[in-house]
Amino acid sequence: MFSGVVIRKNSYFDSVFLMRVAKNLSLQKGVVQAAALMGTEKNKELLREIGILGSEVAAACPQDLILAVKAESREILDGILKNIDSWLQPPGESGGLPTVRTLEEARQRQPRSNLAVISIPGEYAAREARQALELGLSGFLFSDHVSVEDEVSLKKLAGEQGLRVMGPDCGTAIIGGAGIGFANRGRRGPIGAPRC
Repeated sequence: MFSGVVIRKNSYFDSVFLMRVAKNLSLQKGVVQAAALMGTEKNKELLREIGILGSEVAAACPQDLILAVKAESREILDGILKNIDSWLQPPGESGGLPTVRTLEEARQRQPRSNLAVISIPGEYAAREARQALELGLSGFLFSDHVSVEDEVSLKKLAGEQGLRVMGPDCGTAIIGGAGIGFANRGRRGPIGAPRC
């Protein structure tokens, strides 16, 4: 078994995207295990548990991207790690729909939207959630490391506007039958259902 790591300093990606990257990598022929995660202490501990060690991993910071791969051969490992940038391309960037960079742009393209999913580093998440509320959008705040003060302030603002803020660190929700975040399929039931 062969293992290797690529670390990208100051390269933030949200965890939902990174889970897709890791899954796609792990589906490649000859790849035994793959991980794509940010360099938090908790994530580095997960890597240690699967036998990915080394000074590079130990030195990674929470804002650093860590890509780790275990493969059946050195050739497979080298091929994956050499082309790691191709695995980090968000869907849609290769043509298709144009990229949206701000909440205002998204709101203009989808004026009937009523929910903003926020998955960015915690230090910026409250600002974006506040902006979403000001645009009339409820918020699904996937981000963690949001201060309690910011959480209270956001939920108070949402309540005043008849909106909701789910989270921070909200991993999953099923709203109107649509899964948000890490949602699995679930049976419809009376919880959260509109009353007649």
